[in-house]
Amino acid sequence: MFGSTPASRRSPSLQDVDVDLELDRYEDELFEGEQRRQRDKGAARAKRVIVGTAVAALVLMGLVPFLLIASIALGGPPPQTDPSSCTGPSGAAGPATDLSPGTVDAINKLRDVYEKVAAAKGLAWPMLAGIDYRENGNDPNQSMLSGEPLGSPNPDNPNVTTYSKEDSVNKGADHLKEMAASVYGVTLSASSPADDVKAALLAYNRGFIYKRVGASWDTSPYVMNQLDAAHTDMGWPNVPGEPLAGRPDHRYGTFTIFVRLGGSAGCAGLSGNRIVAIAQLQIGLAESPKGSNTGPEIAKFEGRAAAYGEFWCADFVSWVYNAAGSPFSGGQDGGWRIASVDGLQAWLSHNGMWHNGGDGDVPEPGDVVDFRDGGHTGIVEKVEGDTLDTIEGNSSDMVARRSYKAYNGDGEITGWGRMKAAA
Repeated sequence: MFGSTPASRRSPSLQDVDVDLELDRYEDELFEGEQRRQRDKGAARAKRVIVGTAVAALVLMGLVPFLLIASIALGGPPPQTDPSSCTGPSGAAGPATDLSPGTVDAINKLRDVYEKVAAAKGLAWPMLAGIDYRENGNDPNQSMLSGEPLGSPNPDNPNVTTYSKEDSVNKGADHLKEMAASVYGVTLSASSPADDVKAALLAYNRGFIYKRVGASWDTSPYVMNQLDAAHTDMGWPNVPGEPLAGRPDHRYGTFTIFVRLGGSAGCAGLSGNRIVAIAQLQIGLAESPKGSNTGPEIAKFEGRAAAYGEFWCADFVSWVYNAAGSPFSGGQDGGWRIASVDGLQAWLSHNGMWHNGGDGDVPEPGDVVDFRDGGHTGIVEKVEGDTLDTIEGNSSDMVARRSYKAYNGDGEITGWGRMKAAA
């Protein structure tokens, strides 16, 4: 839902709330959601039966392990999460470890748009995917602002019309940041902590009325629904001014989408390769100002409070491997960071892990790849035929995804090194 200023539908006065319109839109959304759920109903039921039976058997056999959830420290390894499951911020596994296939498919079709806008706005793309899901089911023909058809005036602000999906996501991203700041004082970024993300997502959806009475995002289905057992099929709270109070909600919350797509403590939607998954979570982090080789997002790759302004592609690779639990050794100050491309290649060669392009080896996800005889480096995301996809730091002043055709014969890629993340 979208309002041009805090005096719109989200304002404390609520003079512009059209309850009938809101309820009509809610019923339409429920119908569309039900249509999507029916397509997956049989498969979901079968999956629950199989999983439930298997878990019961494991319990009886005494083989269910204790899941230890640890915090991700700066430069330290994240929790060792099974890629087949997702864990909420509290450490309690949610009732649905994956999004429905229909939801994943709809999000994937628009992922390039979310990633492009998120990179430009300094946000994490799952934030935008989650809001778009709630507003229109990730429909390419409807606006992220409030779910209205593209080309139609926004129902919350008739002076605003979006004419393409990307246009609507751009405006929605701007509005998300504006509302986060005006309602909760949150400066939202791609690396914002979980509570700031929740606050921002609530701010996008009538956050003013919740803040006015001291109600938390924890009570909002728009934010938290289906995250875990305590947030399943939530009812809308009896908050003064909430037009949907008392009604049940069966869709995923925006924060739930964010988590399931690899946001705070999430995993589904990321590569099963731990190195690649961690690299994917950094996409969009950028220099500030552009072209400076500095900024708070870059400093963490150097393990410093402030970036020195050096070329940081090798720092990025070193940081990802350290975070994955397989740090390089003997780098800067004897630690995990190898700050030069030549240094990375030398380390991998010395340890028997290096492959020169054309030697018959095929790159694998998570490999360190070098370009232009030591001029640049990145991490292999995937290989399909003769096309190599990478995630690279210091690529157009940010962490970005790149693709190379005929990688094994164009001279651009000189070789790759292979060191797996810790199990």
